[in-house]
Amino acid sequence: MSKENGDGKDGLTQAEAEEIAARSFTVFLGKIADGDLEVQASQELLALSKCISAQARAQQKEVKGTLTIKIGFAGDETGALDVSYAIERKEPKPRRARTTFWINREGNVVSQNPRQIELGLRDVSRKPAPRDVGARTEG
Repeated sequence: MSKENGDGKDGLTQAEAEEIAARSFTVFLGKIADGDLEVQASQELLALSKCISAQARAQQKEVKGTLTIKIGFAGDETGALDVSYAIERKEPKPRRARTTFWINREGNVVSQNPRQIELGLRDVSRKPAPRDVGARTEG
């Protein structure tokens, strides 16, 4: 082991010390609430990634979500450290259909534009029943 660039502690290089420090945080996370934080965070990550994938396909565009993990610390004079956590998942909002309404003179919300003249249209999709025109005589 080279002590170049090292801090002199325990004969480790700075890179080795940084790697151990990074691993120690990972180990710390795994021990919070007897591993419940890690399990719940993994479940939330899976749910969020599935939601983002589905929403991106449905909306045909990039969508965003967040996964926030808050770790709280409370220490006392004895050196005890209580650790708590909270996980918050924010999923992308699904696209919702829009509907246009109008407000009539009385202030009511209506589905047809009150300023639009109503045309007297009839249903032409139904075929009239065949008529008997009687027998034709040639003559």
